[in-house]
Amino acid sequence: DKRGGGGGGGGSGSRQQKQTVNKIHESYETSPFAVWFDLILKLLGSAVATAGLAAAVALYPLYSLTPAAVFDGLSKGLFNVGYLIYMSALGRWLHLRLVRSRRGAGGPP
Repeated sequence: DKRGGGGGGGGSGSRQQKQTVNKIHESYETSPFAVWFDLILKLLGSAVATAGLAAAVALYPLYSLTPAAVFDGLSKGLFNVGYLIYMSALGRWLHLRLVRSRRGAGGPP
């Protein structure tokens, strides 16, 4: 026999082995929908990261030139506005409504 390789049998054993390997790969292959969904999630994550980076690039010059006292005043002013809303009739109503819904849902008070 000039082909070499020793033991007989030819290609039938190798063909059966390839079929078995193909069946194993088919049974463990990731579904196309799962791959597509993963790609969509990666696309959305990249879009959010790009938007955040663009906002940081756009706002950094303003941030770097603004004195710290201005940011301090803005944060105190925003806190006061939020506190006034919380202490208003609308704020009390929203607060009580949220507390009742949390108690009804069985969550912590």
